[in-house]
Amino acid sequence: MSTTIIETETVFSRPDQRFVNILTTLTFIGSVVGFVFALMYVMMYNNLEPVIQKGIAAQGQNFDVTTKEGSQMKQAQDTYFSFRNTLGEERFDKYLKQGNLDGFFRSYSHHYMVVAASNLLSFFAALWMRSYKKKGFYVYVFSVVLFMISPFLTIWDYRILWLGTFTFAGIGLAFIFLYSRVIKHFG
Repeated sequence: MSTTIIETETVFSRPDQRFVNILTTLTFIGSVVGFVFALMYVMMYNNLEPVIQKGIAAQGQNFDVTTKEGSQMKQAQDTYFSFRNTLGEERFDKYLKQGNLDGFFRSYSHHYMVVAASNLLSFFAALWMRSYKKKGFYVYVFSVVLFMISPFLTIWDYRILWLGTFTFAGIGLAFIFLYSRVIKHFG
């Protein structure tokens, strides 16, 4: 009677399995957080224009913040000033004078829809890469490129915010580089 030993694959029997697990776990976390924030921004930009319009109408007025209506008008006014300062007075006034405020908000909403899709692609790419499928790497690269070019394609008069752009691009490119180190093991 002979005994046969059957080799079974352990969790970490694939080359660089721990490294791949760490990278994909970080990708899962980042893509889920990014997806949630993108959906929040889509909802925010879809509902922001009426608030801004109310804030424009409330310019130069003082409100009794002890009443509900006065408090809402004060919040709308504060939101208007905050958004105008963030966007830049010249740029904001240009959209306002051209009557393009609604189109501007829609363009940001479309941008964050693309960002949400990019994060979903990134999530599924990480699933595939965790099972050592090469298509996961290519889908991940596509999702990062889509994320990086989406503001140029969707936002009216997009102006680069260098710190944020370099941060997100740097993280995306670093992960592409790290994944490319193990792609030779993918099937």
